[in-house]
Amino acid sequence: MAMREWVDETWTTTAAAAACAMVLIMSAPFLKKLVVKIQDYACGGTIESGPYRGMRLPRGSMGLPMLGESLTLKTQRHKFWTSRQQMYGDVFKTHLFGYPSIVVAGPESARFVMVDQASSFRQRGLPTIEKLLGRSFFGYQHEKVHANFRKILHGPLLPESLERSIPIVEAIAIDILKHWDGKTVNTLEEAKKYVFKVAMEFVIGAAPQHEKEELTRACEHLIRGVSSLPINVPGTNYYKALKESRKKACALLDKIMSFRSLQDGNMGSVLNNNGGGDILGLMMTLEDENGCKLKVEEIYDNVLTFLYAAYDPSAAALCWMIKILTEHSDLLAEVRAEHEMISGKKSYDENIKWYDIKEQMQLTIRVIKETLRIANVVEFSYREALEEVPYKGMVFPKGWRVIVAHAAYQMNSKYFPRPEEFDSSRFRVQPKLFTFTPFGSGPHACMGRELLHLQLLVFIHHLVLKYSWEQHGNEEGSEFTPVHVPKGGFPIHVKRRGKRQSFEGGWKEESGHQSEAY
Repeated sequence: MAMREWVDETWTTTAAAAACAMVLIMSAPFLKKLVVKIQDYACGGTIESGPYRGMRLPRGSMGLPMLGESLTLKTQRHKFWTSRQQMYGDVFKTHLFGYPSIVVAGPESARFVMVDQASSFRQRGLPTIEKLLGRSFFGYQHEKVHANFRKILHGPLLPESLERSIPIVEAIAIDILKHWDGKTVNTLEEAKKYVFKVAMEFVIGAAPQHEKEELTRACEHLIRGVSSLPINVPGTNYYKALKESRKKACALLDKIMSFRSLQDGNMGSVLNNNGGGDILGLMMTLEDENGCKLKVEEIYDNVLTFLYAAYDPSAAALCWMIKILTEHSDLLAEVRAEHEMISGKKSYDENIKWYDIKEQMQLTIRVIKETLRIANVVEFSYREALEEVPYKGMVFPKGWRVIVAHAAYQMNSKYFPRPEEFDSSRFRVQPKLFTFTPFGSGPHACMGRELLHLQLLVFIHHLVLKYSWEQHGNEEGSEFTPVHVPKGGFPIHVKRRGKRQSFEGGWKEESGHQSEAY
């Protein structure tokens, strides 16, 4: 009986082995192709037709089917860029946000995309941004249309316009700060209030106050949807943003445009009265290359995208700056001394001048730059290849997304020694070209760069002069919403410093004691 069982088992095993061998033999061509495909997947692959036939794709990994590497990016963030850069070099492929993508993670390759070959790439927004805020944003259009729009819409953000707007920005900062005295505030949420009020002046201009407030609330919900998972199911933030908040925001914009159309000449803009104009007013009068006015939907898309661009990154930058000053008391003392020196030359509550901002706040400007570098508020910018673009024996395929990973080279010890340490003195000299690009570069560089500096400098000026504060709680770490922010919004407890009075040789507090910083 045992012998028979052994024979049966042997026969079964032999038959199974033979069947497996037959399957392997028959599937050998398929397996060979599969191995080649896997190798191409990891090592680059080649273009099989067209003028760039034989050129390879950058090496990299496309991640999981359907999901790509989006979840890995969400959990790893900065490590995601650096680990792949070490494995594949400064240019590698991946699959993010639903699209096959090429990442450029070095200064040379970043310059190639942003400047040298800029006409071969167009700016894009992340899928949720385009879906919720609109695809008609002028930054997403082809080169000629983009250049024409940019030239016209840049007016309110030029230095001469910003100089005239200082009293408006300063009044908003003072109003926000006066509500901080004696309270514990969430820095990020308060920063959002401040930058959005400023953005409303530059983008919307004059409008009934209640409609501005309603638009602010609608935009807050809309922007919340941008940072959520794109699940279009009732009850989710994305669904509410798409079905409710955008519709409400557009309806309010329609009311504001009707109000503005009734105003005389300059559309009733406060900033226009100061010679600058505002984005909405300009867009209402703008004509395309055929002499046609913009469609209402195009105005909606551009205004909402401008408001978003001025909202999250600016608020995050201000929050990080306050956090960094809190954690570096010596630096805070130096910054305060710089602003006390400026204030000491003025009568109490005299407005800041453009000269103060451009010439007298050099330390604070260096702190802003180092904050933008180390916080990497906007860690990458997003583009699409309009054609097959060759680069150093590789090719960027047409239609693929191209991601400029600013964080990868801004946190690289090759360009910034001890990159994890905050050191504003590194900006006493200009960094190597294209190693520091928080606003991008080339024809698609951020138009709001000077406005961001103005907002931060004005707010910090009044904060360090008039208030002292300390961190409330001990929550550490950071998160992405979708920009990089301190986890929990960095709550602080604030109290007002003594009101200062001028006297010959300096300032003194109301108590009569000369201020140590003066």
